[in-house]
Order: sequence, then structure tokens, then C-alpha cells
Amino acid sequence: MMQLRGLWARYFVAIFIVAFAAALRVWPLQALGSTLTWLTFYPAVMVVAVYGGLYAGLLATALACLTATFLWPMLVAQPFIKNPADWLGMSVFILTGCMISAVAEAMRRAQTRALRAQEQLRAASLYTRSLIEASLDPLVTISAAGKITDANQAAEKVTGCGLSELIATDFSDYFTEPDKARAGYMQVFAQGFVTDYPLALRHRDGHITDVLYNASVYRDETGRVLGVFAAARDVTERKRAAQELAQLSLQNRLILNSAGEGIYGLDIDGLCTFVNPAALQLLGFRADELTGQHSHFMFHHTKPDGSPYPEEECPVQAAYKQGEIHRGIDLYWRKNGGSFPVEFVSTPMLSDGKITGAVVAFRDITEQKLAEEQLLRSKHSLAEAQRIAHLGSWELDLVKNVLTWSDEIYRMLEIDPENFTVSYDTFLNAVHPDDRERVSHAYACSIESKIPYDIVHRLRMKDGRVKFVNEKCETYYGEDGKPKRSVGTVHDITEQIKMEEELKRYRDHLEEQVQQRTVELVMARDAAEAANRAKSVFLSSMNHELRTPLNAILGFSSLMRKNLLLPQALRENIDIIHRSGETLLMLINDVLEMSRIEVGRMQVENAPFDLGALVRDVSDMMHMHAREKGLQLLIDQSSDFPRYIRGDEVRLRQVLIKLVGNALKFTRQGGVTVRFGMKPDVTPQRLLIEVEDSGIGINEADQQRIFDPFVQLDKMETQAGTGLGLTITRQFVELMGGSITVQSSPGTGSVFRVELPVEKVDASIVPMPEKVEAGDVTGLAPGQSEYRILIVEDQRENQLLLSRLMTNIGFEVRVAQNGQSGVELFQSWHPHLIWMDWRMPVMDGLEATRRIRELPGGRDVKIVAVTASVFAEQRAEVLSAGMDGFVRKPYRFNEIYECLGRQLGVQYTYAGPTDEEDAAEVVLTDKMLAVLQPSLRAELRRALESLDEVRIDAAIGQVADTKLRKTLTYLAGNFDYPAILKALHAA
Repeated sequence: MMQLRGLWARYFVAIFIVAFAAALRVWPLQALGSTLTWLTFYPAVMVVAVYGGLYAGLLATALACLTATFLWPMLVAQPFIKNPADWLGMSVFILTGCMISAVAEAMRRAQTRALRAQEQLRAASLYTRSLIEASLDPLVTISAAGKITDANQAAEKVTGCGLSELIATDFSDYFTEPDKARAGYMQVFAQGFVTDYPLALRHRDGHITDVLYNASVYRDETGRVLGVFAAARDVTERKRAAQELAQLSLQNRLILNSAGEGIYGLDIDGLCTFVNPAALQLLGFRADELTGQHSHFMFHHTKPDGSPYPEEECPVQAAYKQGEIHRGIDLYWRKNGGSFPVEFVSTPMLSDGKITGAVVAFRDITEQKLAEEQLLRSKHSLAEAQRIAHLGSWELDLVKNVLTWSDEIYRMLEIDPENFTVSYDTFLNAVHPDDRERVSHAYACSIESKIPYDIVHRLRMKDGRVKFVNEKCETYYGEDGKPKRSVGTVHDITEQIKMEEELKRYRDHLEEQVQQRTVELVMARDAAEAANRAKSVFLSSMNHELRTPLNAILGFSSLMRKNLLLPQALRENIDIIHRSGETLLMLINDVLEMSRIEVGRMQVENAPFDLGALVRDVSDMMHMHAREKGLQLLIDQSSDFPRYIRGDEVRLRQVLIKLVGNALKFTRQGGVTVRFGMKPDVTPQRLLIEVEDSGIGINEADQQRIFDPFVQLDKMETQAGTGLGLTITRQFVELMGGSITVQSSPGTGSVFRVELPVEKVDASIVPMPEKVEAGDVTGLAPGQSEYRILIVEDQRENQLLLSRLMTNIGFEVRVAQNGQSGVELFQSWHPHLIWMDWRMPVMDGLEATRRIRELPGGRDVKIVAVTASVFAEQRAEVLSAGMDGFVRKPYRFNEIYECLGRQLGVQYTYAGPTDEEDAAEVVLTDKMLAVLQPSLRAELRRALESLDEVRIDAAIGQVADTKLRKTLTYLAGNFDYPAILKALHAA
């Protein structure tokens, strides 16, 4: 039943019910007595109290009492209260009515509160649902078991599932990483909430949405956790924007790092906020030395004229002080105290419309300044050259009809530039009257035909004198084909004409003498060319004749040295033969290099290479020579040089080897130190190399002679060599555009300094070195194919050497005596690779190669030339004949095997390092021998001085240290007694 509202409604009901009860009492129930009368009013009071509340109930109680006490006696003419019991009944009625009203009021209020709470709960539920549905973020409630209990439309949209499909499903099934989602859910239970937990939701159609997961637990009135309320914020666009921002930041950083110009930032206080690598390189600072420092006082404190630069006048800071872009030419200072001119642009930085600083870009314009100065000098030199050569220049602007002359034309026409108006007509007036029409016609024809003209005509001076000039002109045209400007020269050839006329008078007389002299010159030229050709033929022939037997000497001696069963005496003899062959090869190479330089065949080949690797290779190579003499070879660790450069790697390697070898050759004690560095403040950059020794030194008078061919100073006469080493070194250095000097004093050693132009390059363009296997080749690696190798060689020794090298590792080999036999064997045997000698009887290697290439299968076989040639043009001839490569005699075994690997792709097995090789790597020092007993050191010294091998071996056998014993055994086995004695004396 609807609750009755309103005070008047309650009172009306109370009066109506009491009146109704009174009517019942007056008429039908008046005979019941007073007690029953009060009982009649109880229901009315109760009904009124229940539906009317406290005040209505009290009113009903009061009305009932008034009706019974006053109204009823008036109607029935009988008093209602007749005895004390009636007063008691009325009192009980009043008390009961009040209690009923109070109870009814309490019940009514409780009901009202309950109804209001239900209404509020319903309204709150509708409000909460409205808020949830209004959210653009997916919102779900999840039970403690991880099941979805409710979700909004955003959750339905992001998953592609309806609410009915989502309810009671596992929430983690909708994430791309379910385990990670469940871990985050457990984290909510562990700490009550989780914030910005990164996850990715998967739509049922497969597309992914990146979200930040935020969740917290919700509880009942007792505090028990009922589940989790979770929200997922779509951060796909934000993540994409962040990635784009990061990419943009990276791009900006890459631009800054790769920019060739120096770039740095300033805040409004002039402090440096960032600086790029180019600026650091130009200024010589580190980034931490500039960041946060005042740029003005660090590198911008002096004007170009040398005067101090007050900070308030600084044009760079004006950008953020005035809010305008400033450009200018200024002076910057390096950390080392040097300065350089710069061109800068200072641009203000804005943030939310406010200036926060400036970005400054600058570049070193030293070269530009030099170029401008060079241009001024060139203009001056041009004017001087024109004056000296009597050659003037002019330019006619055909659009504006403006003619300009150089100063020399004014001098040539003998007119004052201050009192003369230059024009084409005024120039024609200076031309001799008899030549004016010809000059005008030549110019008009040149304009029409677009062909430059070159004529000789006369000029007439004011005093009547005549000058002869040679005038040249060329006209330039626009895109429309119309002439735009003409440029020409006027050369005063008056003296030349006079000389020609003078010479003409003597021509007939001298013609016969000239012809005779011409014949003599032609004969001399032909003789010189013939001698040069003969020299080249002789060198080529001698090169082949000397290198061919050297190939056998070095090859077979190398094979014999590898025989472990060879007696020691024979091994020593073979070592002598091998070393002598190496020395002879070095002498031949020096003579040929010198000859190539003299005939102009030596050319510089510039290419990118690794200078650091070259230095290591040369150092490793020369360390062995240093150890043999008991010397130290050091690369100065303070050397600072670019690792990757462009240059002639082969020539530079030869220069280093010759300088270090020469220093070791003439040093008896101490050692050799090699230093590298860059010459400061020069453009282009130059590499400095110093080779310092503690040798015998050189007199000042001899310091230039040592670079002359075949010169060996008195103190050097006992040394082996041709006297060409330093000569070739100087020639190589000069070919590379550098210079070499020496500083020395007798007894204090020498310092050879080389200065070379160098161009730094990036490591990415430097070819990677091929991997080199360690140890000697012992055979083919398992699983290799069977290869047939044909050797075409007329020399028996070289046939035998190459055959052994091939058969020793498992190749099938056949030999042909000349090119013709080689062609026949190719047709019948079909080898995989041919070692082809160049010079042979009957048919040489070039012709044999050409014929094989024309035969069936001839394009597939690999042909490698085995030649003694060292000339580049001859190597080119070999390759152009169709050969795949070449190996120069005398060859090293590893060169042969490496060439086979390149051509056929074969792989080898290698021998590991021997104890002797390990011992060869150790440099004996006095500290190593200091650990020996004094008696053992004395015995070892006496044994070495006695040259008794048995006694020496016995003394060395007493050394307990295995490594030291091996080193001593190696040195003694190679008869390097001086190295051991030197260390003993120092110990």
C-alpha cells in the first residue's frame, strides 16, 4: 500500500477513522460499556498511527478521548465516565495510544529509510552503470577466480565479444600474453592494486590493442575481497606517438652526429646544453667539458681582430636576447689555444612562444679564407701576368650593352681610364681604319655562326704608331638562342711580329741548319728510345733468368728444412743456402725497383686500407730480426694516428720494412722505436712516422749521401747490401707526395722522419682481410673432391718442385714441357687447374692459354700464370690473355696453396706450432737469466766462449725452467751465441 504523505492527509485520516469509530460506539455498540468502547477506538488509533505517524496517532488518541468524554454524553444524555474504573480505562487507552503511535512512528520511519535507501541504491546503481558505460576505456569486474562478472560496451568493442560471451570467461584469455596478465592479476591481490601494467588485448578478428592495465580489489562490508575492478587504457596511439617521438629524437641525434658542421645549443644564460661530434672535433673539447659551461668564455671570447669580446656584444647570444636569427663571420678558439675563423648561424629556440635559448651552427672557413686570399692573389697575379704578357681581356654584356676592359687594354691603347668611356664604338675607333671593317665583320659572323673568332689586326695610336694585336672572342647564348655576352682577349704581338719579320730574313739561311739539327734530334731520340727498350728487355730477361733458378733454390731448401730426420749439420747448410737465396732475392728486388723508378714505371695505387693492421704486421715481421740480434723493437704506445686511411699500402709497407730493417741492421745494442702521429694544424692532414735507433749514427756530411744510389758509408762497408735501400725508400715517399729526413750524431743513433699526406676514410669502405690459417699445410681436409693438376713448365727444377707441392697434399699431377704439350694434355686429360709458365720454347704460356680457352671446356678450367715478372704491364698482359691469376717466382709455398684455395675452393689441414716456433717468439732478457745459479751462468758463459757444442748443450740441459731451456736451445741451435752472452753479461 502506498504510504500516506503530507501532514493534512494524516490528520484527515485520523479524524475520519475516529469519527467512524465514534459512530460505531454511539449507535450499534453503545450498550457495550466504557471498556469495550475504548477497545473500539484501539484499531482506529493503530491504523492512524501506522499510516499517519506519531503525531497523527496522538491526535487520534486525543480525538477518541474527547469524543468519548464530551461528544458522547451530549448525544446520549448519559455521562461516559461513571466511576474510577472508567478513568483507569481512559488512562490505559491514552498510554496505549501513545505507545502505539511511538512504535508506529518508529516503524514508519524505518520503512521510510529503507525505501529511501532502496531508491538511493537504485539511483546510484543507474548512475554507476551510466558512468561505466560512458567510459571510453574497457572496464570489467573480475571474480576472485579470475572470471569476468561484468563489462562495459568499450570492453565488448575492444574484444569483439558481447556481454553474454564475456561473462564467466577467464579474463586472461583476451590478452596476447595470458601468463603476464595473470601475474598482474595476482599482483593486484598481493598489494591491493596495480597501476599502468602494460598488456596487449587481442580482438577476435586478430588485431591488437596496446593497453595500460589499472586494477584494484573491491570488498564487502566485512572487508572480504570479492573480486577486482579493472580498467584498460588504450595506449596504442600514445605508444605509436612515443615511438614516433623516439624515432624523431633518434633521427635528430643522428642528424646532429652526422652533420659536418659544428652544432651546439645554449640556454638563456649562455650555458651549453648539447654539442655534436663535429663541434667537439673542431673545438678539441670533450662533451663533458662543454656541457653546462658558458660557451662565450670557453671558445668565443676574442674578436677576429684579436680584441676582447664583451659578453653583452656577443652576436651569438643576440639570437636569444633579441629573438632574431643572427649570421656572421667570427673567431672560435680551440682547447689547445689555437683559433680558427668560422661562419655561424645562431637561431633562437622557442617553447610555448617563449625564447628558451639558441641553436648555433658553425663551420670552419679556414680553407674558404685561404681560398679568398688565393683568389685575391690570383686576381693580382692575373693582372701582373696580363701586364707582363701584354695580354688584355674584355667582356661585353649584350643585354645591357656594357663593355668592361682589364687594365692591360688601357695600357695597350695608351689611354687614361679616368677620362675615357668604354664602349664597342670607342674600341673600333682605336682599330686601324683599314682593319675596322674586317674586325666588325669577324665579330658579326661569330655572333651569327656561334663560332669563336681569332684574328690579327692593327691598332693606331694617337701619334700615328701602329701596334699589332691578336684578338680572340667567344660568345655565350641564352636558352632562347639569343647572344647574352661576349668574352675576348687582346694580345699585343707587336714585338712578336717584328721578331717574325726579323726571323723571316734569316729563315732561308737557317733552314738547312734547322733541318740538320732536326735530323740529329730525331736520331738522338730514337737512340734513347731504343736504349730504353733494350734496358727494359734486359731487365725483363734477367728478372726471369734470375728468379727461375731462385724459385728452385728457395723452394727445395724450404722442403728440405721441413725434414725432421735431417742431420743438424745438413740442416745448418740448408739454412745458409736458404738465407743466401733470400738475400739474393732482396738484392734483385732492389735493383728492379730502382730500374722501374728510373724508367717511370712506378705508380702510386691509392686505396682504403687498415693502417693499424699494417703497423702490426710490420712489427710482427721485424720482431724476429730484432730477437736474432738481441735487440728490442718497440711501437711507441703514445702514438696517435688514424686507423683507416687512403693510400698506397704496398709502398708504405715497403718504406716501414726498409727503415726498420735498416735501423736494426746498424744497431748493435739497445733497440729501435717506431712512432706515429699527425702533424698539427695543417690541411690536408699529414701522417708523421719516426724510426729511432740506438745505433752507430751518421756524420752530418753523410746524411744526404745515404739517399744516393749505391752509397755505403765507411762504417757500413762490412754490411751486406746494394746501397739502394734508402734510395728506394726516398723514391717511394716522394711518389706518395711526402718527404723523408734524417737527424743523427755519431754514437748516439739516428731518427728517420717521414711525412706523408693522408686522407682519413670510414671503416665501412676498407676491405676486410682474408682469414689466414696458422701453421703449414699438411694435406687436404677430409671430404674434398679429387682434383687433377697440370703443370706446364720447361724448367726441370720447377717441374719437380711444383709436382712435389701438389702430390704431397694429395693432388693428381701431370707435367708438360711446353705450351703445345700443355694444350694436347688438356684435350686428353681435362685437368681442373693448370700452372702455366709464361716463357717456354715451342709455344709460350700466353699463346697456350689463348688456344685452351678456344677449346671445348677451355672456359671452365682454371689457369694460373707462374711468372718471374714484376712489371704491372706484364701482369696485365697475363690476365688479358685469359688467365685467372698469377703467382710470382720465387713463390712461397703458402702462396701456391692460397691460390689453389681461391681458384678451386679447396680446404686444408694445418700443422700446429712447434716448440721451436714457440721458443722463437721469446726475447731473451737478463732478468730471465738472473734466476740461474751464478755457477751455472758462469759455466754457460765459458761453454759459449769455447764454441764447444757438447759443452753448451750440457750447460743448457741443467736449466730447470722448461720455457727458458727451450729458448736457450733455440738460440744455440741457430748459433745466436751473441744474444745469450749479451743477456749473461747484463745479468
